[in-house]
Amino acid sequence: MGIFVVFDNMQMAGEEEIQRLLPLLSQQRRERTLAYKYLLGQYCCAKSYELLVQCIQKFSIDEKDRGVDFDLSDWTGEFVFNEHGKPFLQSRKSGVSIPNVEFNISHCAKGIAVAIDNQSIGIDIERFREPSEGLLKRTMNVTEINQIKSSPHPDVEFTRLWTRKEALLKLEGTGIVDNLPQVLAPQNEKITIHSHVDFEKRYVWSLATMKE
Repeated sequence: MGIFVVFDNMQMAGEEEIQRLLPLLSQQRRERTLAYKYLLGQYCCAKSYELLVQCIQKFSIDEKDRGVDFDLSDWTGEFVFNEHGKPFLQSRKSGVSIPNVEFNISHCAKGIAVAIDNQSIGIDIERFREPSEGLLKRTMNVTEINQIKSSPHPDVEFTRLWTRKEALLKLEGTGIVDNLPQVLAPQNEKITIHSHVDFEKRYVWSLATMKE
């Protein structure tokens, strides 16, 4: 069974907290964190890694309880990537990805989302976004456009559909594709997508998982 966490206490983002997090990061993640120009980007990159480590620790315990041998010490702390840029945990023994462990990270100005499972998984979090006509046409099909425009909260509905598409594409490990309007139709019966809207903090997250 997978684990996911959503963190939205973004008021903690600041130089002092980033300095606390930097020593906890792998060299690879530290370099990526410091590549961000702004504090919020640095914080999200570093904090998401800390959350991932916490999820991996719990996942390791849960898997052992289920009789699955998952050795946390086999993780180098670094990531390896497929041809589309999807990250995997790097195995200390083999140098490639640890088998039967997949994870996903997403962050925006409103929050951070992390998920891990023993099979494909995808998660996406986005702040509410009011789409332009051009963006609607590039990303949504006719049914979805009508759904968005008839909604009492078009920005929320657009963001909900967008995160569902992103989560699904992350699960599949393909990255952004050309046929974005058709990504959710028809939907693979073996995949389930759950979405949550936080009206108070103005963000949506969606989680795509394989059905048990």
